[in-house]
Formats: sequence, structure tokens, C-alpha cells
Amino acid sequence: MKFTLATVFALVAAANAGLVSRTAVTYSFCSTGATDPLKISSVDLSPYPAVPGNSITLSAVGTSTATVNSGASAVVTVSTGGFTLWSATYNVCTDLTINATCPIAPGTYSLSKTITVPSILPAGTYTMQVSAKNADGSELTCITAPLNVA
Repeated sequence: MKFTLATVFALVAAANAGLVSRTAVTYSFCSTGATDPLKISSVDLSPYPAVPGNSITLSAVGTSTATVNSGASAVVTVSTGGFTLWSATYNVCTDLTINATCPIAPGTYSLSKTITVPSILPAGTYTMQVSAKNADGSELTCITAPLNVA
């Protein structure tokens, strides 16, 4: 099942009773992150925890030392116990909301993507991974974070 994503890395939505809870999420880099040209400095999810069948917005801020070219992609994967529950691929230039247009010059940017949480996800804590690659296949960044589903 495909999410309609974003923010790059965002997962603007209204929560039950009209209250929106925006939460800064603790994340880690998939590798050391020392060589990744895109350094993520913050990740927020709103509302949080996620509710199956409802929208969630993923927002991130990051600084890139590389130009991001048309054709760059972001893959969002949700898994538990090493098993992938769903995965979706997004075109960074056309599917994410970014305060720039491609090609994106090196600099600091914010991005977001709103997705619908699959209604089949039961309550629990999952691992979300966001991996971004440039058009030539080179890694821009990769982060993992917990995804709590109510």
C-alpha cells in the first residue's frame, strides 16, 4: 500500500477534536551520517501519535552540501521486527513540499509531506526509515525514527 508522503523527509493535518499535536521526533542516521551530503537537523510529525486512516504530516529541516537534481527520490519504509509493513517512493522535486525548486542548490531547506496512515496498521510502535537518493543514485541521507500509532 502506498502512502501519499513527505516531508523529506511531511508526514498539515487536523487531529480528533480539532487539536493538533506536533511532536519533534528523536531520530538517528542509518549509518554514521558523517559522509551524507544532506544533514537533517530536525524531524516533526503532526499529529502524533499517528492514527490509522487519518493524515499525518512529516516535516524536516536539513542542510545539503550537494545539488539535488530532478529525479532525486525519497523512500519511506515502515517496519517492525525486521519485516516491512509498507514502503513508498516519492520524487523529491515533485512529490514533496520544499521551499525551493529543482535543481536545489546546496543550502538549508525545509520540506514536508502529508500522507494517509494505512488503516490496517494496528496500534503500536514501528520503525520508520526515510532514505533519500540523488538522481544519479548517490545517497543524500538516511534516517530512522520511531512511528507511534494510536
